[in-house]
Amino acid sequence: MTKGVSLRAVYPRPVSWGRSSLAHGALAHSLPYAQPILWSAARLLILLSALWLLTMAVAPRARAANIYLPLLQSGEVVAGGGGNLTCNMSETELGLAAILASHPQQARERMVCDPTLARVARERAADMAARGYFDHINPDGFGPNYMVRQAGYALPEMYGDDPRINMVESIAGGFGLNSGDDAWAVWENSEVHRTHLLGLNWFTAGQERFGVGHVQVEGSPFTNYWVFISAHPPQ
Repeated sequence: MTKGVSLRAVYPRPVSWGRSSLAHGALAHSLPYAQPILWSAARLLILLSALWLLTMAVAPRARAANIYLPLLQSGEVVAGGGGNLTCNMSETELGLAAILASHPQQARERMVCDPTLARVARERAADMAARGYFDHINPDGFGPNYMVRQAGYALPEMYGDDPRINMVESIAGGFGLNSGDDAWAVWENSEVHRTHLLGLNWFTAGQERFGVGHVQVEGSPFTNYWVFISAHPPQ
């Protein structure tokens, strides 16, 4: 897969309270007969604010349950469950796995987290951070297919034996890519990466085993390094 990386971080502009807001406040204070109405409105606003805060306190847990728990309980999308995941995913890695598994366009019938692929993905991310490169081929001249096989994962014969070839990996990097949502926002804008991560052709649709790697290393060229590896079941 080609790199397709965005290093650009977008930050929301600060909110600016214009003159119209101040003018309305001044007008209300200049009209005594409006004070009872204002007090009633203030009480209503306080009540609505309290209800909103209560809703926000509960909503994140509800969203997490809807997204994560079915995946963990299925035993297929993410191997393991609770705090003892077979793939030992970090919170950020698990976030990306959940996005991909629950995406409405995901074409794979199931996604099984493979411990070997997960280890290679994380080691690949760590190696790029440590040695200051960003490429599918490492400084030693080896590509992802070779490194997956060296880790003990038996790729089918159709993957060939070229030590530099990549048929399994997508990568992303950038100081602003702190979460799975950030990484996916970069990848989803690339047709090649969407095809890989969502299994949108006959080859990638059969890559049901996967691993996710994310490392954050301050002072490295890209700070955040993301690796997604998928492969057909071992031969």
